[in-house]
Amino acid sequence: MNIYKSELELILREAGNLILSYRYTYGDAQEKEKNEIVTPADIASNNFIVEKLQAAYPTIEIYTEEETNNKSTSKTRWILDPIDGTTPWVWGNSGFAISIALEQEGEIIVGAVYDPVMKEFFYAEKGKGASRNDVKISPRKGVPIHEMFMVVDWGNKEEKRQEGLAYFNHFFLPEMFARRVVPQWAPALGLCHIAEGRIHALVCNDTWLEDHSAGTLILAEAGGYATNFYHTDSFNHREFGVIAANEPTTHAQIAQFLRDKGVKIQ
Repeated sequence: MNIYKSELELILREAGNLILSYRYTYGDAQEKEKNEIVTPADIASNNFIVEKLQAAYPTIEIYTEEETNNKSTSKTRWILDPIDGTTPWVWGNSGFAISIALEQEGEIIVGAVYDPVMKEFFYAEKGKGASRNDVKISPRKGVPIHEMFMVVDWGNKEEKRQEGLAYFNHFFLPEMFARRVVPQWAPALGLCHIAEGRIHALVCNDTWLEDHSAGTLILAEAGGYATNFYHTDSFNHREFGVIAANEPTTHAQIAQFLRDKGVKIQ
């Protein structure tokens, strides 16, 4: 039995409707720090979800991206990103999601990601598989690299942008590494799309725990594979960056390609 599923689905679907009610205020964004933006929809979604979580689970602390008061460092906490993919949202595009994970004694045991535009609710509990709108999902495996679709992202700080643009260029030139390689700015959603076979891989040098904690559990429970970006032999949600794929062999090929191009990963 998925003990958190019904409550989280209700909360995230309602939060998704709240976000969409701001659909004509896309450009109303503020810079919370250099190269990082926040919108009224981020704040409204955050406040709504935090209130609902505190009411439903009053003993569980919260870590959220968009609030200074709820930055729990406890080993048991909710980890929330009220809009993962603010960049596409602020331009009025789809490709954003809400992401929430439950960390228990330092381990992610629940992941929920909701796409308000597509009305798709991705969910996993550790050891119980993964689903989209109650349908079991799994990655597409056995796909040659030249037939794959992959997404690439990078951090906003100068050194992360330089590194990211360099490896993005390597994936393109002199030949395309995969059938299609495109930028993507919502890693939680990208991880879920690998989990259900829409795409095959994701590379980002600067995801953080609110970006990847839920999505990597969903991917793992679906049968996919992920590690951190700089340490490619394991995944720790408290470290940054991710290389994710439909299966370990794909991951190994991507990691080796990056090493061969001089990207400093282990």
